[in-house]
Amino acid sequence: MDNNEWVARRTAVVAMVLCLAVTPLTGFAGNEQQKPNAEETLPEGSENQEPLPVLRAEVEVFGKIAKTHAVTHLGDALLHGGQAKDAGDLLRAALAVSSGRMGAHGLDPRIRGLGESSIRILIDGAEIHGGCPNRMDPPSSFAAVESYDEVVVVRGVQTHRYGTAPGTVLFERLPIRFFEDRWWRVSANTVTGTNNDGPALGFSAAVGTPRFSLEISGDRLKMDSYLDGKGDEVASAFDSRNGAVALGWTPDDLTSLRLSYEINRTVDALYAGAGMDSPESETDAARLRFRRDAGHGVVGQIRGDLYRTDVAHVMDNYSLREWNAPMAMIAPSTSRSTGGRLWIDLNLIDRFELAAGIDLAHNNREAFRYAGPNPDNVSMLQSLLWPEVDLEQNGLFIEGNLSIKAVGALRFGIRGDSFRATATAADVKPSGLNPSPRQLWRSYYGAVDDRWERNIVGGFARFEHRLPPPKVGLFAGFSRTARAADTTQRFMAGNNSMASKRWVGNPALDVEVHNQIDLGMEFSSSISDLEVTVFFDNADDAILRDRAHGQSGLLKEDNATIYRNISARRAGL
Repeated sequence: MDNNEWVARRTAVVAMVLCLAVTPLTGFAGNEQQKPNAEETLPEGSENQEPLPVLRAEVEVFGKIAKTHAVTHLGDALLHGGQAKDAGDLLRAALAVSSGRMGAHGLDPRIRGLGESSIRILIDGAEIHGGCPNRMDPPSSFAAVESYDEVVVVRGVQTHRYGTAPGTVLFERLPIRFFEDRWWRVSANTVTGTNNDGPALGFSAAVGTPRFSLEISGDRLKMDSYLDGKGDEVASAFDSRNGAVALGWTPDDLTSLRLSYEINRTVDALYAGAGMDSPESETDAARLRFRRDAGHGVVGQIRGDLYRTDVAHVMDNYSLREWNAPMAMIAPSTSRSTGGRLWIDLNLIDRFELAAGIDLAHNNREAFRYAGPNPDNVSMLQSLLWPEVDLEQNGLFIEGNLSIKAVGALRFGIRGDSFRATATAADVKPSGLNPSPRQLWRSYYGAVDDRWERNIVGGFARFEHRLPPPKVGLFAGFSRTARAADTTQRFMAGNNSMASKRWVGNPALDVEVHNQIDLGMEFSSSISDLEVTVFFDNADDAILRDRAHGQSGLLKEDNATIYRNISARRAGL
C-alpha cells in the first residue's frame, strides 16, 4: 500500500469521527432531556434487562465489555495509592497477570503467560510500539500510572473491539465534566523509597465549564541503582518525566470530544542485563477521542478514536557505562504508530444488542546499528536491525449480546482482518562485509520476500449463566483469533561476526492462530470472593523464538537466534 492510499484511509476515519462529533447537535439532541440524573443512571442497555451475571468489586463495566468473568478493573486505590509507580508493576495486581523486565524501568506484562505483541495494550485509546528490539520500553512503560482513572484487564477473548489478542489492557482517562459551582480541581502526590533520588512527584490540574475543559498533568520519577544482597550496586537507575494537556468539549450529558497531547522523556536508563543502556528516549502522542453514551432508542453507544504516537530511542554501550567492549556501538531507532477505531452499538430488539465497527492500525519502525573503534568514532553502519518496516492490521467486526431472562447472556462476534508487512530497506548494504537484511534472511531461511500479506477471519462465542443466591456465575467460551508476527519476529536483521550473537527475523512466518476454550465459575458473597478459571489454547503456527540447529526450514545450525512456526498447546488454571 502506498502512502496516498494510507492517508486516504486515515482521512476517511477522521471524517467519520468528525461527523459523529456534530451528531449530538442534530439527530440525538432529543436524548438529552431523557437522560437520568447521575444518581439515577441505569445499567447499560435497556432498563428492562436482567442484570448480567456476576457482580464483584474488582469487576466493572467498561464500555460494552459487560460485568463478567475475566475482566478485572483496577481502580482508584491502586492507581493513586502510591503503591506502584510503574504500570507493569501495577498490572500484577490483576489475576493471571505477571511481568518480565529488562531493567528497573518498564516492566513488560504477560497475561496467562503470553506477552510482548501477543497481548494488546492501549493507552488512552492509543497504541504505542516501543523503539527497542530488546523491549527496554514496552508499551506499558509509556503509561504514567497516576494520570489514569481506571485500568481494565481482559483475560481471554470477550470482544473484538480492541483487536484479536487473547489478552487486552486498557489504560483509560474518563471525560471531565464540570458544573457552574464546581469549575476546577487540583491534585498532587508524592512517594519515596530507599533508591529514590528525591521523591517521585505527580500533579493534575483542570478548569472548565459545563461545556469545555482544560486539563494539564505531569510527573517525575528519578531512581538510583539499587544494592543487591551482597551490597553490590545493580545498574538500574533512570530518570523519567511525563506531561500531558487535554482540551475537552461536552455539548450535552451524553457526549464528549477530547483532544490531547502527551510527552514522555526518559534519560540515563541503565540495564544491567543488557549489552547497552539507553541515554535518551522520547515519546510524543496525540489523540482525538469521541464518546456518545447510550440514550433511548435504536442507536446506543458510539465511540471513535484517532491517534498518532512517535518514539525516538537511543541505545549505546559507552555513554552510561565503562566502555570495555571490542567495538563501540550505538543504535538509534524510531517507531511511529497511527490508527483509529470506530464502533456503534444498536439496540435492535428487546434484550439484544448489536455492535459493528472498524479498527485500523499501522506502525513504521527503523533501527540502524553503528559501530566504531572507540566512542569518538562510531560511524560504520553495522546492521539494519529494523530495515524501515511497515506493519498494518485493518479489521472489521460485528458482535452481539443477547440477554436471556433468568438465565444469563450469550455474547458472540466475528471479525475479519487484513495483515500486511513490508521492509523497505531490505536490500541496503551495511559497511564492509556485513550482509544486507535480505542476504542475512536468505542465508538462514532460503528464498524470502520483503513483502507479506494475509487475510483471516476469527470469532468468539461466550455463554454466561447465573445461579440463584448466593451469587454464583458460570461461563463457557470459545474463540478463534489470529496474530501476525511483529517487526522483530519478521524482519529483524542483527548481524554479528559471532553466529551465536546474530538475531535474524523470519520474513516467511505465517499467522499465529489461537483456538481457545475458557471455562469457569465465580462465587461472591458479602465476606468472600472465589474465582476459578480453566483455559485450553491450541495454537496453529505459533511463533517461537529459537536457536538455529538445523530444524525443518532452517539452512544453518550455528546457534543464531531465529524464529519459526510450530504447533503449540497451552493450558492454565
